[in-house]
Amino acid sequence: MAKSKKASSNELLYAVALIIMGAMLLFGGFGSAQSIVNIVIMAFGIVVIVLGVMALLAKSLIVGVVEIAIGIIIIVLAWTLTWVAFLVAGIALIVYGVKGVYNKKNLLSSIGMLVAGGVLIALCFGSKDNWAYQITNILFYVAGGFLMLDGVLLLLKK
Repeated sequence: MAKSKKASSNELLYAVALIIMGAMLLFGGFGSAQSIVNIVIMAFGIVVIVLGVMALLAKSLIVGVVEIAIGIIIIVLAWTLTWVAFLVAGIALIVYGVKGVYNKKNLLSSIGMLVAGGVLIALCFGSKDNWAYQITNILFYVAGGFLMLDGVLLLLKK
């Protein structure tokens, strides 16, 4: 009985994290000032650290340590080398997205992670071009919408 309550609180936290990440992508996209982009990256790093702590609490030591390390790297790089932070976050999102699609778990959030990861990597290599800026904004909205929708659906499932 206690185990199912713990799982539901983890799902609730996961759903809220998805909604927050989706809102950050929708409302804090690339068109924001550089400082806001840094704050969004830092918040993403915090979310990754929280997910790592949750993995540690679920007794998944390797996943938890790796997620916490990635979160710390993202936070540090957000204020030093923004493009590297985008690259690391993008790769992490793509890895989690592929893993989710492969395992057929939370398909909406997995697709959102794949799109968001692609957006972040695109920012590394083409953010100064007008076409890349327009495509990046569209992809931010799509990824944010997918993540928020998945979070809301998880909350409604309760």
